Amino acid sequence: MKNETYYEMLPETCTVNGVVLHRIRATRNNAHVPAGTVGGFIESWHNLIGDAWIADDACVYGGASVACGALVYENAQIYDHAAIWSDAKIHGNAKIHGNAQVFGDAEIFGDAEVFDDAVVEWNARVYGHSLVHGKSRVMGFAQVYDNAELCSYNKWYWAVTFTDLCGNDKKIIAEDFTEKNTEEIDETEEIEDDEDEE
Repeated sequence: MKNETYYEMLPETCTVNGVVLHRIRATRNNAHVPAGTVGGFIESWHNLIGDAWIADDACVYGGASVACGALVYENAQIYDHAAIWSDAKIHGNAKIHGNAQVFGDAEIFGDAEVFDDAVVEWNARVYGHSLVHGKSRVMGFAQVYDNAELCSYNKWYWAVTFTDLCGNDKKIIAEDFTEKNTEEIDETEEIEDDEDEE
């Protein structure tokens, strides 16, 4: 939906992956910038809603959306059906695409990339040249950085740090939970309870 009280599209355009995008300008003050501020690029009105903002040369296009106070800036790109909202920040040369979701106070920057059905939320940070994809879910105060890659299915990473050691790509995992692991933990607790009763 066109939101003329929020921002407008300017005549200036750029083409990214064959898609023509329009530079935006704020028509009123919002959470990030005052009225009159020139922002980044979008393909259509649904790419930017809910008092969020796209700044610098950042680009949002396709079915992607930036909403609810989120901020995308520098040279970041959001596309496909990715969704960024709830005060999340995407910047640097970061790319969010596929059906990925980033929200809460999460921050993605550097040359990091989040895609497929991955979710990054709360206070998590993804940066460096790291990749988060598959159905990985990064949350809490987790940090994914350097050249780390998370490609998991139905796995949640809580307060996890991935890093390189001695120049090699290695992963230090504080905790990781899958549905299977949760079931195993429950079964172990039941066995221990039975032993205590005996």
